[in-house]
Amino acid sequence: MDKFQAEVRSNFRTEMFAFGLYTVLGNQYKNFKPNFGEHLKEAGKQEHMHGRIFRQFYKKQYNIELKEEKLCIAFGKLVGYALTPIPLSKKLKMISDNEASVAVKIEKQIADGVHKDYLKVLERILPDEIAHSKIYSEAFGDN
Repeated sequence: MDKFQAEVRSNFRTEMFAFGLYTVLGNQYKNFKPNFGEHLKEAGKQEHMHGRIFRQFYKKQYNIELKEEKLCIAFGKLVGYALTPIPLSKKLKMISDNEASVAVKIEKQIADGVHKDYLKVLERILPDEIAHSKIYSEAFGDN
């Protein structure tokens, strides 16, 4: 497996993991602020869509079906439950910081000029990743 192929597969797994994590957090914090749980679940749905986009790209590029979706989602949910004792502010700060670093990475890849079809994928998901990087400030009013 070449480096690019491994990156696409890793991105698929990460997005599916994030879907599971956001789903659990959305359920746990549905009463934190009005619509906050739904906001987290919506972010999760976007991550799931990103994962499907990466899966489709991978299938088209390598003619290989990625089959670990359920496992990655389950692991994300498990981590979400395991993080229950950690204060929400710390969890959201960690998630926001991670999403911000993903957005910076994507912006760099776009600027560097990647594979044409992959560029379309990155340009499609970048706005969502930027929005997800603001979840902490949306919840706590600062960053």
